[in-house]
Amino acid sequence: MAKATLSYCILKTYKGIFKKEHSGNVQVIFIPASPNFIGLMLLGKLDEPPYLYAAQQIVFGPIEYMTEIRDEMISDEKFEIIEELPCSVSSSNSGWTYNVTSSKGKHIGKKLIIEFTPEYSGGDQKIFTINGDLNLVHTENVDDKLVKMSGKVKAAKFKSIGKTNKIMGKYIGK
Repeated sequence: MAKATLSYCILKTYKGIFKKEHSGNVQVIFIPASPNFIGLMLLGKLDEPPYLYAAQQIVFGPIEYMTEIRDEMISDEKFEIIEELPCSVSSSNSGWTYNVTSSKGKHIGKKLIIEFTPEYSGGDQKIFTINGDLNLVHTENVDDKLVKMSGKVKAAKFKSIGKTNKIMGKYIGK
């Protein structure tokens, strides 16, 4: 099991004062997946079973770029790290398991299981499920049948932030 840091962040996608609980925010989890990292945009809580969330991949790349991407986004003042927790990572054929090695955080529970979900994915959308105890700043419920559409709507919000796309694009494909 590799040691790493899991980050829960909020990206502001609207004009005006930054409010953590605004429905226009995009919630992101940066997770190490050695030797790479993945950035997942949280789409919402699925109907069944409890503690199951849908998330769409927004960035994937070498782990050494993760801190650089976060630092550049923070300097834009539209991005805030809500919680970072040390964790151990183990991988399987379908995804990763993260065990928080410190005490449970305010927003992230002790264990998250993240798996690629082909039935929700399609085209350039890669949808993952996150099984674990998350106490998100703002939670939306997502119907199982509308996960793809929800991903497209949130991705449009995310892509509307020009500087964010430039920051992400700078690191992908290096």
